[in-house]
Amino acid sequence: MSNESEKNGSLGQKESEMIPKDCPFCGSVAAVHMSKETVHGKAKVEYYIRCHDTQGDCPCSPSTAYSGAKTEKRAIESWNRREVIVS
Repeated sequence: MSNESEKNGSLGQKESEMIPKDCPFCGSVAAVHMSKETVHGKAKVEYYIRCHDTQGDCPCSPSTAYSGAKTEKRAIESWNRREVIVS
């Protein structure tokens, strides 16, 4: 495992194997979303991950929207990157 893959959160996983971790605040499943828009006549596609809390219990409703992820893999890497803090 390379330091680069550890740093970006992929941990050596293939893109097809990558899934978002559950929401760190409520434990709900996180879902991949895609945003398409046209900016100055050019198509712009971005991927983001959002807590998929269907009960409305999540205190934060976190997402990686506006992160600028151009691929689903990059959006998942952003969401899954979490540091373990040991006191």
